[in-house]
Amino acid sequence: MWHSLRVRLSLIFIGLTVIPLIAVGIFLGGSTYATDRSEAITLQSQVAQSAGAKVADYFQGLNQNLFDLSDQIRNLSIPDRSLYQSLVLNELNFGPNGNDYEEITLLDPQGHEIVRATHQGFVPDDQLLDHSKLDDYLQPLNTRQTYYGFASASSPTSEPFLIISMPLYQPGNGRTAQLSGVLIGEVRLSPLANLLAQIQPISGETLYITDASGKVIAHQDRSFNFLNARIVLPTGANIQPGLNGTSAVIAVNKLQLGDQMLNVVAEQPASIALELMNNLISTLIIATLIALVVSIAVGFAVVRSIVLPVEKLAVVARQVAAGDLSQTTPIQSRDEIGTLANTFNNMTSQLRSLVGSLEARVAERTQELERQALRMRASAEVARDAASAPNLDELLDRSSRLIRDRFNLYHTGIFLLDDRKEYAVLRASPTEAGAKMLENNHRLRVGEQGIVGQVAATGEPRIALDVGADAVYFNNPLLPATRSEMALPLKTAEGLVGILDVQSDQPSAFRQDDITIMQVMADQLATAIERIRLLQQVQIQLKDIEGTYERFTQESWKGFSQGGHRVGGYKFDSVRLQPVADPPANDGQSVAIPIRLRGQTIGAIHVRFQHGQAQNKTVALIEQISERLAAALENARLLEETRQRAERDALVSEMTGRFRSTLDLESVLRTAAQELQRAFQLQEAEVRLTLPAAINEPEKVGQEKSRKNGKRQ
Repeated sequence: MWHSLRVRLSLIFIGLTVIPLIAVGIFLGGSTYATDRSEAITLQSQVAQSAGAKVADYFQGLNQNLFDLSDQIRNLSIPDRSLYQSLVLNELNFGPNGNDYEEITLLDPQGHEIVRATHQGFVPDDQLLDHSKLDDYLQPLNTRQTYYGFASASSPTSEPFLIISMPLYQPGNGRTAQLSGVLIGEVRLSPLANLLAQIQPISGETLYITDASGKVIAHQDRSFNFLNARIVLPTGANIQPGLNGTSAVIAVNKLQLGDQMLNVVAEQPASIALELMNNLISTLIIATLIALVVSIAVGFAVVRSIVLPVEKLAVVARQVAAGDLSQTTPIQSRDEIGTLANTFNNMTSQLRSLVGSLEARVAERTQELERQALRMRASAEVARDAASAPNLDELLDRSSRLIRDRFNLYHTGIFLLDDRKEYAVLRASPTEAGAKMLENNHRLRVGEQGIVGQVAATGEPRIALDVGADAVYFNNPLLPATRSEMALPLKTAEGLVGILDVQSDQPSAFRQDDITIMQVMADQLATAIERIRLLQQVQIQLKDIEGTYERFTQESWKGFSQGGHRVGGYKFDSVRLQPVADPPANDGQSVAIPIRLRGQTIGAIHVRFQHGQAQNKTVALIEQISERLAAALENARLLEETRQRAERDALVSEMTGRFRSTLDLESVLRTAAQELQRAFQLQEAEVRLTLPAAINEPEKVGQEKSRKNGKRQ
């Protein structure tokens, strides 16, 4: 902008006018601000001192009330609880500041309450408290002076209250006097709000009192919420963020109350206190704006005659740069600017002819890119929607329908190769002609029939822009309106699984770059087909495994239950636990819950309810227990089989060791006969050597001896 001749001349005029005015305004504003700030701080300090004096008088009156009451208590000739109650109640109801006290309490020398009175009456004896470990007793006891403390009330505004604790001593000299009691007064600070409100503040002024840490304990607004109300106060009067966070003029008057330091604060928003300075600044701004407008008007009048021809040329140049090549400059002067204008007009004419040809090519390319983008978006939508199909048939039906709808096609068909890869079989088509072909089990031989057969043989995509001129095209009477066709291979890592066939009723509807876009969709569809096929194979294998597990479980438990020496179950009726062999008779009052393991029933739980009616929740719980019981029984069976197998292995190892303990042939035979009879408790065991031709079938001989002897060998 500084390079513009008009702007530079205009800024010179404006600077000569505005800079002196701004300098004068800054000087006047600074002096006014200092004066206004000093007056505002002084005024707030006076208000804070006046309020502090009234607050000090108020606390002095409260202290004097307790002091007078303590004198009356000390002057009693005979300590009497009823007299204490009378004095305390009289002070609450008729004392100068008695109404400001919430309650008055008298403690004995040990810190126990003797009397506690409120405006409603006396607290019952069983509700009197022990103050021996509280500050309102310990502080007067240790310091021998009046103690002041603050505590928060439980009201919604968390308004604090003041505790005045005054020690009572028997007549004596100095620190030798004995403590006769402690007088405690609890004062609500709400009267301070009335006291602060009675002070006539100036506009927008706020009066409040804080403790030494800056926590607000009294406020002129009775509805003020004291919860978390805190402020960081200045050491003296200053301008800083006020109680509500906005800038304010704050003055503080410190008030010593025993060992407590109170701050009486007068606060006024800075926007009100410094109103004079703000008005002056507004006036200066208005005057500066007026001078600026006048300077601009004068500058434009002077500059216009100098830079108008240059600006006209600049305006035309900007319009041409923005794309409007029809603009020409009207300058007709014969000077250098006129020569520049004529040269500029010639350049604009040449640009018009060049841009016209470029726009035609850009429009054509843009249309092509938009077409490809739409096909890419449609391809992604088809792949996303088809991927959620639960099975192969649903996947193929949904994919063919989505492809036809998204790409606005005449016909869509999905072919899959048969197991021998001899035919491409139509598996899905959303059109009416496709439905008829599905009914007729339409299929095309690989490598022989139509574009689909060629793609199935080569695995490469193919386009027929004009089916009438394409020698490979298969003329289907069910699709008479087909004018162009494209077939895409459905490939996976395992090879070709099928063909995606799309047809349009428009000639030259497909291009070579459409193959790249739709092949991505075809690859995703092939991956989805392979995924579903693998999923189906896995499901079949899982069913086979489950069946094998079920048969193994059935055979294992069948062999385990045929042992003959095991108890079939137990019955417990809350008195006796006894074995059972046969299941109980069905009398209509008992419930049988099967014990199932891997789909096989290995037992049952028979229960009979005390009231004769089964509870659904109880039966459901027993069913859950039966599942855990089945697992426990299976673990026990496996442990039993493992133990038996270990015993057999140990027996074989032991007998083998004894066989190998000698190298004498007769000793080995004798040892074998003895160990076999002893290990299996046989009636007799015979081990002999003979020729292979004379060996009888040992299993049959053993079975015959077993039947004769009635024992198992």
